[in-house]
Amino acid sequence: MPNPTTVSGSALEVEFSPKDIFWSRTDKRGVIEFANTVFQRISGFEWDDLVGAPHKVVRHADMPRGVFQLFWDMLKADDSIVAYVKNRTAEGRAYWVLAFATPIDGGYVSVRIKPSSALFQKVTQIYQELRAAEHAEKLSPEESRDRLLAAIQEQGFEDLGDFMANAIAAEVAERAKHIDRPNDRLVAQCMTMLTAIRSARDHAREISELFDGIRNVPTNIRILAAQLEQGSGPISVISNNHGVLSNEMLEGVEQFRAAAKETEDQIRRTLFMAYGAALMREVLQALAEEVELLPDCFDPPEEMRLQQLRCDSYFAKAQEEFAAIAASGRHFHEVTAGLKRHVAGLDVTRIMCKIEQSRLNDNADGLAEIIAYLEKVQAAISRELVEIEHASHQIKAAAARSAASQAA
Repeated sequence: MPNPTTVSGSALEVEFSPKDIFWSRTDKRGVIEFANTVFQRISGFEWDDLVGAPHKVVRHADMPRGVFQLFWDMLKADDSIVAYVKNRTAEGRAYWVLAFATPIDGGYVSVRIKPSSALFQKVTQIYQELRAAEHAEKLSPEESRDRLLAAIQEQGFEDLGDFMANAIAAEVAERAKHIDRPNDRLVAQCMTMLTAIRSARDHAREISELFDGIRNVPTNIRILAAQLEQGSGPISVISNNHGVLSNEMLEGVEQFRAAAKETEDQIRRTLFMAYGAALMREVLQALAEEVELLPDCFDPPEEMRLQQLRCDSYFAKAQEEFAAIAASGRHFHEVTAGLKRHVAGLDVTRIMCKIEQSRLNDNADGLAEIIAYLEKVQAAISRELVEIEHASHQIKAAAARSAASQAA
């Protein structure tokens, strides 16, 4: 008989604690070779019905096939994946998890925690709509997978990596509210850097939009110069200088945005590795505490060896990524300093233009309007750069703290 479960809310939803962490290991075919007691308890299956069964024994009918297609695509490519999954118990009830699945020697391991973030609520709606489309349109698993990836982007995520990083950050933050345990240090530092780099990219986008608004200023100044000056005078020269500096500034902004994107990608990868290492450490601790409760068919020392190898691998990769972030952060900081120099140059041309406007007195009303507009826009750009510089310092400081703690 299946083990009893506690039900909360809907008579079909199983309640379990945010402290619960459960995992299973399968072979390359997805056949369960090991599972911990929490998984066995929550799923409600007897050990004999769980071990040796395909992992899809807990698959819920509400889950879109595209999610599992994505799972297998990633795992077979030797990549890890994070995804929300609705599972079924032996009694036909349901429970939701955030699953972290990764290749391991001889197969795969999946570690799960309880999801509770606002992002989780959005995903459940996406899954409902996708599952309905699978039925109505007879979508293949590949077509469903592509529809899922498109839906993720429609929610504002750049790609699957961006979505997974957000899912980790959201669920780690929510879980910390419910358990008496501080966030893993490396995970917390990654989350700090991720917030900072996203802020920097937002401000860089604002700068690009501000520059779009002054793109025609050099042309407008040249038109005024033709009306106010005989031949090539100071205003014409100032106009040309402003045009050159504006183009250099735009190139600098694009370099900055490229550097920021590269840095964010590195931070995402580091968060993934740090989260994997933190989960595996928690798995190892839980495994040591439940050895006596496991069935005789398991080999706990061998299981601990496999999980320790994966934990060490993730930690080593996280260290490598932190070193890459430190190097990228230095480049990121240099590009930010270059943007500040370009803004300073633009400010000089604006002041020179203002001097010429004063010399021309009442004959330069149009020029005065352009100068006022430039002053407003360049002040806004300077404010955005202050925020970018602040984010840059946050990233450098977090990377430095991580490097220092690893050296210690």
